[in-house]
Amino acid sequence: MTELRPLPKSKVAVIVDNMSNNMSAGNVSSSGQCCKCPKTKEQQRIEDEERQFQIEFENFLQDTLYRKG
Repeated sequence: MTELRPLPKSKVAVIVDNMSNNMSAGNVSSSGQCCKCPKTKEQQRIEDEERQFQIEFENFLQDTLYRKG
């Protein structure tokens, strides 16, 4: 007779376990959902600058590599 072994945890089960651990640790908003800490103005400014640089860089590459002949 084959020995029965427990099934390995699925990815969903691991995520649910992590969520329940976060909620029990006090990281819960009044609506019952986990919430991220708000970003500071400095963090927002840096992310905006990085995003703008990325856009300008991609435009530069596109203009340099794909010239109309």
